[in-house]
Amino acid sequence: MPRSIFTALALRISFAIAALPAQPVVHECHGLWDNNHNYSRDAIRDAMPGFYGWLDTQGSKTAQRAVDPGFIADYRTTINGVCISTSIINNNCDYKIDVNGKAMAFMAKSIEEQCDVQNKGPFGWGFYVDYDSGYNSRGLGWVITQACDDSWPESACAVNVL
Repeated sequence: MPRSIFTALALRISFAIAALPAQPVVHECHGLWDNNHNYSRDAIRDAMPGFYGWLDTQGSKTAQRAVDPGFIADYRTTINGVCISTSIINNNCDYKIDVNGKAMAFMAKSIEEQCDVQNKGPFGWGFYVDYDSGYNSRGLGWVITQACDDSWPESACAVNVL
């Protein structure tokens, strides 16, 4: 009898773990990557929960193919006087990447959490993973969380990879 309870409990736990979204891979942490503002680390950290809440309510956007205009989909707002953005840069020449606020909030939170382990958060960049489907864009969707800035990297166009 105790063995069957243990087995049932282990199965429930394994299903719950399997249902969790894949953790995005953070490539680099930037600390206070901020060329145009004088935000303190505390002001930025205090604004992040409001930013995540705002992102969760945002609709879908599309990062077009890397060879087309619009290969960056940007979400930005000002919380407590701090302008924060999280953006996806599509480096795929063949396919667009559809994102939504929930997935981008998941990415931004993951970047902050993983970068805090290194004491360099909350800003950085990592590879996009869709919250609902687990789709990872094969490392060609780069998500950047930073203070608002309009300077972007060029696309590193990759053909026939998806």
